[in-house]
Amino acid sequence: MADIDLDLLAWIAGLVILLGTFAYALRHMREIPRLAAYFELVRPFTLLAPAILGVSFGIMGESSRGWADWSANPQFFVSQLLFGVGALVLVNAASNALNAVYDLDIDRINKPQRPLPRGAIDPHEATTIAWLLYLITLFRATFINAWFGAFVLVIMCITVAYNAPPFRLKKRFLVNNASIALARGVFGVLASWSIFGDPLSPVPWTVGFILFVFLLGAATTKDFSDIAGDRAYGVKTLPVVVGVERAATITATFFVIPLAFIPVMVCFGLLYTNAWYLIFLGIWGAIVFKNTKEWAEARDVTMENNPLWVHMYLLLMTLGIGFAATYVLL
Repeated sequence: MADIDLDLLAWIAGLVILLGTFAYALRHMREIPRLAAYFELVRPFTLLAPAILGVSFGIMGESSRGWADWSANPQFFVSQLLFGVGALVLVNAASNALNAVYDLDIDRINKPQRPLPRGAIDPHEATTIAWLLYLITLFRATFINAWFGAFVLVIMCITVAYNAPPFRLKKRFLVNNASIALARGVFGVLASWSIFGDPLSPVPWTVGFILFVFLLGAATTKDFSDIAGDRAYGVKTLPVVVGVERAATITATFFVIPLAFIPVMVCFGLLYTNAWYLIFLGIWGAIVFKNTKEWAEARDVTMENNPLWVHMYLLLMTLGIGFAATYVLL
């Protein structure tokens, strides 16, 4: 037992050193312009979601097995969780880099301050970074287990099809949001759960469905700041097709509708009983609905988008933490 505790302590110490190094790099990022450009390329704020959701659903998967891996070998549990969640974060980073390449012309209109439009990174360089991240992630994911490797491969395929020709799903009305919701909602949950748990359990599928519905509408929040470029290059987003006011109203309803599914799923036995506590997040959804038009048309310079988009990410991460807390602690 003492040996295991010492190993776990070593892992924690290593993680603290890694985080400290990362914090130092962030602090001095502006002193190394190239590093700053790479950091911007992968859009770090968006990487918080797969990190937090990955940890949350990974822990739920482990809890569903009675904490077998943690009890047998805490070091193995920590390493598997870190490698698994790290893979999900890198897939998202790769997708962001690839998106920057194929959205270059659109970003020249909508977000000229990004690394590629301003010339800080060459498109060929960004493409290489994206594919290296994809391949390294897939290679490492297969060592977690077969299910996890398969789900990561599916997420990769969806994100590539979303960004790149010949599919370029980003340009297809409704399909664009559905592909995001599948990759980050359904398969993101299944991949995280499968790090330790059985992905054939109804719980991850139900949670994945709820996040799918949420993202199906809420993913539109990113489009309100991109209307000019999207319209110029034939990208059919909801604001482009139906206008800002109607699109904002439709989008805001998806901050509430998925939460209404939770008690229904509990009644049908597809979700654990304590999940119904999450319906109180509907208050947050109501606040978003009340301010939706104002937030959709505003521009958050720090986040390169609008406040509605920020609330989408914050609520998504809160849902992940909430599912884990109600599953594990209550």
